[in-house]
Amino acid sequence: LLHMASASPRVLAALLLAQALPLGAGDAAKMTSFFRGVGSSSLMASYARAARDESRAVSEGCFADAAAFALPEPSDTLAGDEGNLALVSSALDYFQERLTTNYATEEEDTDDIDEDFVAEGRRLLAISSFQVLSDASHAAAAELCVGELCRMVEAGEGDAGALVLLPGFEGDVATFVEDFLRKPLPWLGLEGCVQVDAVRPASGAPVPLVRLFHGLSDVPAPTKVEATYLSPKDIVDMWGEEGGKA
Repeated sequence: LLHMASASPRVLAALLLAQALPLGAGDAAKMTSFFRGVGSSSLMASYARAARDESRAVSEGCFADAAAFALPEPSDTLAGDEGNLALVSSALDYFQERLTTNYATEEEDTDDIDEDFVAEGRRLLAISSFQVLSDASHAAAAELCVGELCRMVEAGEGDAGALVLLPGFEGDVATFVEDFLRKPLPWLGLEGCVQVDAVRPASGAPVPLVRLFHGLSDVPAPTKVEATYLSPKDIVDMWGEEGGKA
């Protein structure tokens, strides 16, 4: 109270306002501002479809007008397009090389397997859907990515993944993922079941890449096996003892 009494009127007003606001009001304002700023109606429809019924975005009415817009049907961006197929092949080669270069170990002792290596390998095995979108705007790329998330979530499959390739994408793909995909996940109720990451061409990827995962299971803890070494003499002696008992 003494500190508040000595504060300036502006600071005092800010303190009183902060006390009056409910917990999380700042985050609620960010959420409302985010969805109001979505300029694409089809992207808004994608966010609305991805949102879980119990999510904050739904409970606070962020999608009151989005139901009027239908989610676009998925398109097969690889069918008959050899250029896109070649891009996907190059991306898979990149991930395989990165796996062996960044995660593989030359240690002869294989009892202590690198958990990062195992986790990355499981992520690559989870990818079963591939999409290519050339010269995409941020809204179009986000719509495609959120659409992939919708299909994985609605299918309810664990350890599911999708890879989106964005040749000709302008801007930083990591910033795009943070602003359009990671940021709204908690508001959509997907933070615990969805993972998203980006790979920049600067790291060696053929084009900007986005990976989306649903329901990834935890890497099992290594099982320690106790073993006893037996020399040939030990085996012969044990065999003799067993024969004598017989």
